[in-house]
Amino acid sequence: DVFHLAGSLTDHLIETSTVETLLEPFYAKGLGTHVLTKVFDALDLDRMIYFSSIASVLGSVGQLNYASANSFMDAHAAYQQAKGKKTMSINWGPWKTSGMISQLSEKERRRIEEKGFELLSNEHALELLEKSLLSARSHQVAIAGFNSELVNTMPPSMQSLITPKSPIHSEKVTETKFIAELKKAKEGQRPQLMNQKLKSILYSSLKLRPDTDIDSRERLFDLGVDSLIALELKNTLQKELQ
Repeated sequence: DVFHLAGSLTDHLIETSTVETLLEPFYAKGLGTHVLTKVFDALDLDRMIYFSSIASVLGSVGQLNYASANSFMDAHAAYQQAKGKKTMSINWGPWKTSGMISQLSEKERRRIEEKGFELLSNEHALELLEKSLLSARSHQVAIAGFNSELVNTMPPSMQSLITPKSPIHSEKVTETKFIAELKKAKEGQRPQLMNQKLKSILYSSLKLRPDTDIDSRERLFDLGVDSLIALELKNTLQKELQ
């Protein structure tokens, strides 16, 4: 067996991406796949295994380039399989201590877990790898698990394939508690309520202590808010204002 484990992360939102950042993951994933195919295509291998990512299945904020590079590997594995070559692409979920997650800060790791992903231990990952290699399919997904909140963000066709650990509530909430509070409040009180809500969301995203003093006029980026956290703040606020 030959394993393609190369990978590279350069997370960016679309508006901050450059040609270089978009192509960076393809050098490891795409070009690596091409080189391995050229070297080993004429040989009768037991199997070629690509280590892809769950990002190409579910998508991931700030990882358009990375998800696309892994999608290329998935498609190439299917193409090779159709040619009669024993090729498999495994879409891995995040690992606890190995792989790409080892390059991330503690804050970024917590963000992944808060999205709803459980992290794979090395032992569990090896167990899933062993099971995947028993399959004749060109495509496998290997994850530890995820919660119902993450499942609710998936397309209905994918939700139907999943048995969650906790009940899924897919019905749309028509009005949040915060909106109800705003409606009950007097007009002059609403700016203060809005300010408190914004601070609450910000404290949660930045893991700040409740007694931390923040000046409402301070720039978000000076507080440590990067582009990915800013997008999360926007999404959280949109949910609160439904």
